[in-house]
Amino acid sequence: MVRTENPGAGRTPALPSLTRNFIWTLGGNVVGSGCQWAIVVLLAKISTPEVVGQFALAMAVAIPITFLADFRLRVLYVTDTQEKYRFREMLGLRFVLACVSLLAILITCAIARFDSYASIVTLAVGVAQLADFLSESYFGKLQRDERMDRIAISLIARNILAVTLFTTAVFVTHQLLWGIAGILLGRGLVLLFYDARYGAPDPEATARVPARSSWKLRLLDRFRPEWNLSRQREMLAVALPLAIVSVLVSVNGYVPRYVLESYLGKRDLGMYSAINYIPAGCFMVATALGYAVFARLSKLFGHGDLAGFRRLLLRIAGVYASLGVAGVIGAAVLGRQVLSFVYRPEYAQHVELLRWLMVVGAIQCLTMSMQCGLTAASQFRVQVPLFAGVAATSLIGCLLLVPRMGLAGAALAALISSLVQLCASATLVWRTLTRRARELKDRECLPLETAFGVPSEDRVAATLT
Repeated sequence: MVRTENPGAGRTPALPSLTRNFIWTLGGNVVGSGCQWAIVVLLAKISTPEVVGQFALAMAVAIPITFLADFRLRVLYVTDTQEKYRFREMLGLRFVLACVSLLAILITCAIARFDSYASIVTLAVGVAQLADFLSESYFGKLQRDERMDRIAISLIARNILAVTLFTTAVFVTHQLLWGIAGILLGRGLVLLFYDARYGAPDPEATARVPARSSWKLRLLDRFRPEWNLSRQREMLAVALPLAIVSVLVSVNGYVPRYVLESYLGKRDLGMYSAINYIPAGCFMVATALGYAVFARLSKLFGHGDLAGFRRLLLRIAGVYASLGVAGVIGAAVLGRQVLSFVYRPEYAQHVELLRWLMVVGAIQCLTMSMQCGLTAASQFRVQVPLFAGVAATSLIGCLLLVPRMGLAGAALAALISSLVQLCASATLVWRTLTRRARELKDRECLPLETAFGVPSEDRVAATLT
């Protein structure tokens, strides 16, 4: 059990149950994914597929770049069982990386020769995403203490507020850009008044602010970073493999959009992107369960309870597989009706695309359990070549299949890359557990040899020869 960062705490409270954490996280992800889907549904209902494609392209460009600001620092903080890294040092590093991300987005828009409107839309999407990553810093502390309820409350509030402001702005102005500004405002308000206050309470910092000081100073103090360049460089070095993996995972998810926009244009890109949001129903449950058990998995692995680690990981995989199968069956039975009702009748012409994407989603759900196990075991570096290979497979598949098969080719390429990722991830998990078991066995044998003078196998062999 990890200690909290409140030095005045007399004792560490009991950890919430996995069931409670799962329910809260599921609720947060259900609302969050539902609100994000509602934004796409709204665009599809009141605008053209080209506008949906413009929004999808902006996300495909901005979001992978903003993962440079994420740098998976939340994962680093949660798995830091030795508590080497301070929260406010992580926050300072996050601010620096956010500035780098914004600069990278501007450079990318210039290289891609986007017009001014497309550049502004892409930059706005990036800034809105960066607000979420700032909240991730505070979520890391809460997740380490397994307080997923507070994270869920933040997710619910920010997404409901964001979709409300987006809907209002789009109906009033009929402009996508103002809708994105509404998303940014909603996320920013929750970050400012909820996440920063409850996510990282710091009694020492609060005490340093005079009691009669203005509320503005107290508000700014919630975002006060600390600087320790040696430790922050260490954070960058340790988290670099995770950061590369995050960018590769994001790019892999958007590879079909890049190729579709290049070969088929924004209309088909909008069709594909809107339909691809439906399999997100499986992902929101899978993501909720992954976040709920991640800290517990990390502790089981760190304490050497490999049997408990395997049991919990297999339970997660079973739930993920069930979700995927249910999604495939639902798409086969009700796919056409869902597309016509949720979007427009023209989207129902691509019901086969939905069915293929649901199969892809089922495989990716199962893969998520393996990735959760690898990350909880702090296997960061091995994931870099894994996702580089997966992204390369997806790109090659899209380049070969999209020109010949159109939207179905993009789905087939995603299916191939998902199968590659599943097989490789399962293999890496098995190797990690085998290596960890060998390390624990050697660690147990070494004290006995030292205490009782029992010769090692090498020394016995040397004596016999």
